[in-house]
Amino acid sequence: MRRKILLLAALCLPAVAVMAQQNPNEGRGASTRPAVENYVIKTELPTLIPLSDQDDPSKDQVINDDLVVVGGLGAGTGMYDGYLFPFKTIVMRANNTRLYFDDNSTGTFPANDWMIEANSSVDAGPSYLAFRDSTNGTLPFMVRAAAPDYSLFVEGTTGNIGLRTSAPAEDIHLVRGDTPTLRLEQDATMGWTAQTWDIAGNEANFFVRDVTGGSRLPFRIAPGAPTSSLTVQASGNVGIGTWYPSQKLEVKGSMKLAPSFVPASPTAGTFYVDTADYHFKYYDGTQWNTFAADTDTDEQDLVAATLTGSVLQIDIENGASVSVDLAPLLADLEARVTALEALVGAKENESGKNYLLQNSPNPFSGATSIAYYISHDVTNAMLVINDVRGNKIREIAISNRGEGIVQIADGDLSVGTYFYSLILDGQKSESKILVKVE
Repeated sequence: MRRKILLLAALCLPAVAVMAQQNPNEGRGASTRPAVENYVIKTELPTLIPLSDQDDPSKDQVINDDLVVVGGLGAGTGMYDGYLFPFKTIVMRANNTRLYFDDNSTGTFPANDWMIEANSSVDAGPSYLAFRDSTNGTLPFMVRAAAPDYSLFVEGTTGNIGLRTSAPAEDIHLVRGDTPTLRLEQDATMGWTAQTWDIAGNEANFFVRDVTGGSRLPFRIAPGAPTSSLTVQASGNVGIGTWYPSQKLEVKGSMKLAPSFVPASPTAGTFYVDTADYHFKYYDGTQWNTFAADTDTDEQDLVAATLTGSVLQIDIENGASVSVDLAPLLADLEARVTALEALVGAKENESGKNYLLQNSPNPFSGATSIAYYISHDVTNAMLVINDVRGNKIREIAISNRGEGIVQIADGDLSVGTYFYSLILDGQKSESKILVKVE
């Protein structure tokens, strides 16, 4: 002990207000300790000032047993005789108040030194209460003076953390009267470019703010947005208005493309609505193309077409269903088509041209085969099957060149009418109709 008052503070902390004979076993090997005289310091502290040399070893006092102080305990160069202690058990009074934890453990025991300090020792410095890691020279925790109520609050039963609230409802609960915000700031100390983001919310929206990029708001959600407004599944599929997107992008409901100018540096598959003529256009890898306008004026679309046996049922939007018995035509038609395409295919094969034959059998109820010929100069080839509404049902890559056959198994297609096409290097070569019956 270097100072008489610091000596009193250090020795009193483990035994304040506890009589010597009442203490339990403290590692001395016996639960009953010998009776000793109590050391009691009364509330009338002796005169402590002036102290000319507070680090004079000759003035140190060593007490080899418990020290009990009945009343307030004062320590520090600022203490004086007659100091009042109403509702204060321990008072540290000085121009640099510090409580030091000097751990003299040896071997592999933890021995880090810590200090609780109040206020800066620099003129005009800040007022604060802080924990200092004295061994490593860091300041891991600080509370500045005038911090608001419950700046940091830990709920006792749940462990929830409140920031400016004494009633945290979740693991972390942040309260502020205007746009509570969480800031994520990457500085340049580790060699990366500095970047700062804010995550915040208010009565207008929840948003992510690019602080470094001019405080732009690239992502926003308005209060009241419906469930599954935007969904990203583990597959990477994105849903708008749906939790179960089956494709890379699935939109439940209508969709609007705002008109824009021609996109710069397009690639195959790029599309947009032209601001000049409001036409929907797509880029095929070479040029821009315009989707043909629908000139149908009856406002009735084909809803479905189903073939049961030889009976074809056609369902029309806003109209009655129509059934047609194709039995008198199918047998003769199949024979004629098969013979004709065999003849045409043979001739095209002789000249090295690509062709696609009618599937056989057709109609079919089990499996069917589709014959083709693809010249060796074709790079990419595939067989695409669409339903009567134009929806793609299957896409089969073809790696073989020359003559070949694609097998359609019984379980590959459901009962109905389909169109199949041969796509060579991105261009449609031929299309046929196949019919599966029960």
